[in-house]
Amino acid sequence: MGIQGTPRDCRANTPEPSQDLVLSVLVASFVLLYLSTNTVPALIKPALLDGSLISNGRFAMTYDGYETVADDNAVTVVAIGSSVLMAAMDGRCMQEQTEITNARFYNFAMSGAYPYSEMVQVPALIEAKPDVVLIEIGPNSLWGWTGDIWTGAAEYNEFRFQLMSMTMSPHHMGDWYYILEPEDRVFIDRDQTEKMDAWSEYTRDAIEEYLGREINNVTNALGETSYSYVPPIDSDEWDTYLSKPNWRESKFDEKTQEEIRAYFDEVMPAKSKQGVYNPKANGTQNHQALDYTIHELLNASIDVVLIGAPHHPWVNDYLEPSQLDGMNETYAHYSQFEGVTALQMYWDEWPTEAFSDRNHLDSDGREIFCERVTPVIDSIISTRLN
Repeated sequence: MGIQGTPRDCRANTPEPSQDLVLSVLVASFVLLYLSTNTVPALIKPALLDGSLISNGRFAMTYDGYETVADDNAVTVVAIGSSVLMAAMDGRCMQEQTEITNARFYNFAMSGAYPYSEMVQVPALIEAKPDVVLIEIGPNSLWGWTGDIWTGAAEYNEFRFQLMSMTMSPHHMGDWYYILEPEDRVFIDRDQTEKMDAWSEYTRDAIEEYLGREINNVTNALGETSYSYVPPIDSDEWDTYLSKPNWRESKFDEKTQEEIRAYFDEVMPAKSKQGVYNPKANGTQNHQALDYTIHELLNASIDVVLIGAPHHPWVNDYLEPSQLDGMNETYAHYSQFEGVTALQMYWDEWPTEAFSDRNHLDSDGREIFCERVTPVIDSIISTRLN
């Protein structure tokens, strides 16, 4: 930091700057710019991933994760979706269950995600060259927004879109940009200056975090088992984490059946009226994003599996008989596409003991998911290889 005060007037003894001096200043400026554009992200990214700077480090892992996928030299399966799919899929279990030699199963699903937010990553996903992509489509995937509902989505969109756009390569811009609502396009950093401005918002906090660690042995980083913690890139833990993320403890394991029913009686009357349990058949922002995502993947010769993870079976006690028809119609539409496999398990019978809460599987549920889904993926991959 520079010394504060009034500078002395030395102009009388200072010669006019020469061309060499001007050139040197210009060169130094470009060197500093180069260093800043490469060093600042390297400084900040670890503190994003470990949760020191943001609420959930998983939101910052996407593009580095796809670089790992691209380099794995394996038969690759990638899953994208919300926390529902994140909680359901244990990629390590699937790697142990699969009969495909040298297969990797990656779980890139994350909290709050829906097709509209996840379409931004599609160019990078395609560049990673997976063989199969699992796309979550559940009742929570097919809602649209205007007015007050839009206000609720805007904050999440702003955070996700800025974080993704500042970490993506310029060539990962795609037609998804024109599917975004005009209000959301302003959150996308499209050139290097905008990206550096976005990174700079985290610089001060990152420096304070590292100083606190070095001087006071104090950190805001989350524990390594925290739901929102992501290990350092390219570590052994990173490689495991991309297949088997950290999951939350079950909320239901310590509750009696009566207590669980009381919970549903409390939350479901209001929840059943929200968009997440009133899926549309078409015409929403999420449907536009699904159209884009599915067509882009198919055009890249990547097989698509539309996967419907279950919600707790008691949820349906609070829904009208036809309330989820929009989800069923969406599956019927996309299932007609060559290269698309529908694996809708929402309506399948699942034990109540397999759930952590209203809509997330626990460790028992993940085992069932692994046993049911892996053979389907194996069949798709075997067809590709033959």
